[in-house]
Amino acid sequence: FENNLVIDHPKLVGWTMDEISKLKLSGTAKLINNSQRLDDGVVILYSEASKRAEACGTAFTKMQASALAFQEILEDQGLQYNYISTDSIVKDKVLDSKHIRLLILPHTMAIGPAEAIAIRNFVNNGGTVWADIEPGIRNGHGRYLKDLGMLDKVFGISRSEAPGKSVNKQLKLPDTNGELLFNLDPNVKLNTATASFTVDDIPILIRNTYGKGQ
Repeated sequence: FENNLVIDHPKLVGWTMDEISKLKLSGTAKLINNSQRLDDGVVILYSEASKRAEACGTAFTKMQASALAFQEILEDQGLQYNYISTDSIVKDKVLDSKHIRLLILPHTMAIGPAEAIAIRNFVNNGGTVWADIEPGIRNGHGRYLKDLGMLDKVFGISRSEAPGKSVNKQLKLPDTNGELLFNLDPNVKLNTATASFTVDDIPILIRNTYGKGQ
């Protein structure tokens, strides 16, 4: 196949394979093939449960768009990252590795109990977790939780009402002349966490210390 077209002519097939072989064995391709990818200890969680849950409807950014935004932030900083799955956390216990320093949860709404324990232990032992919106507000089966979210204590927050609501707010960025329209969660309240700033009492850029991590 080439550009979604089937190549069945013998001469074209032979020419294509010869060219690919040349690329693999020389020049920039050879340099890349012999290179070792750096690992900066950053992992992004791909949550299949959250992907299914957002199919039921969400007022916020979809998981894929959220993950891509985090990727751009990391790449702008020159950081390498890897994706991990729920099974990697629960069964393979990848977060027990001292090499992993940062776990990113892109719109990870659905988190099961075993997964939550592993993430809490990771932070308690000195790891850092980034999340954008509604982390752990559903269980591993995608059902909304009645009380605290799975990771609310880690993030040092509580929720005033049932989750799933959002408001659009114009946000003026500090030290700039620009303004952006943000989709915010008005139900988030600070407990032990602090916020860099607020918009109509809605906290923005929340930070919390949990155990040895944050």
